[in-house]
Amino acid sequence: MSSAARIGGGEGVDVVYASMVLHLVQPKALPHLIEGVAEALKPDGVFLWNTPDTAPAPADACVIHAANRLLRGVLGEVLDDETRLDSVIAKLPEAERGRYGDLPARAREIRQALTPYERARLRALGDKQVLPVPTDVSEIHAQLCRRFLGATSTLMSVLSEEDAIALALLPANQRYFAEVPERDCREALIRLLLRAEVLPRLGNGPAGHPTGLNLHWTFGRYAKRAG
Repeated sequence: MSSAARIGGGEGVDVVYASMVLHLVQPKALPHLIEGVAEALKPDGVFLWNTPDTAPAPADACVIHAANRLLRGVLGEVLDDETRLDSVIAKLPEAERGRYGDLPARAREIRQALTPYERARLRALGDKQVLPVPTDVSEIHAQLCRRFLGATSTLMSVLSEEDAIALALLPANQRYFAEVPERDCREALIRLLLRAEVLPRLGNGPAGHPTGLNLHWTFGRYAKRAG
């Protein structure tokens, strides 16, 4: 946002709209981003934003990366325990198990090749794609109040199983699972672990919905402070 003040020919803009952005920002980077937004706006400008991965979610909903965070944990168990993947595959109907027959051997190869240092390095890179813990809305609000006046609201939608899988398979989000180096193996594990383990576990909890998961959204409307 260093050049944000030059937006609108240097006079600023009326509105800045950030859709599905703030949940990607490390908390320590929020002050700089918010300062840039304020500088880009006219004196009476408005900052509108939304995010599906901001805490706290109500008891009957979850944030959008809840499944991916749980998936990463299960993937870690698979890489730590060679029996874990067999137990997941066993949950599938017998007719579907064959398509994943090569995964235990491939997971074993990854386990043998992955050093503790490399694993930690890859996890740290993944944490830049999906924050380990979703930022609390109170922290975002506190930072915004330095330059803005406003409030947040919430809304609930439904994240289907298909959309949850598609979200995890986005190339950018696959960096969150970079311990698995080969794309075809990584995508097969993502599909398997989501369908057989992660989504059923979340769906059987309070955030479950007949067609997927209740998804918690946060919306913000903030007017730039005078002066």
